[in-house]
Amino acid sequence: MDFEAQSMVLTSGSGSIAMHVHASKIYMVAQSGDGSASAKPITVKIYIDGKFYKDLTIQSSQLYTLFDSSQYQDHLIQIDTPQGG
Repeated sequence: MDFEAQSMVLTSGSGSIAMHVHASKIYMVAQSGDGSASAKPITVKIYIDGKFYKDLTIQSSQLYTLFDSSQYQDHLIQIDTPQGG
């Protein structure tokens, strides 16, 4: 994984990101490959508090909604990605 000042890139293999948050809504700017319309989409799995929440397909660079609730509280979010890029 490459870490930069404002981003992380999974360069190979599968990976996971886990974060503790205090929120009701969680967003992430993401893209697959180079972010172009021709880039192959990647479907990631989102887990909230250890339970599967949803699949999210990422392709072009944009703001994606990871979690949306009306209750503002502590959560553990985990994002599992099947491949680098």
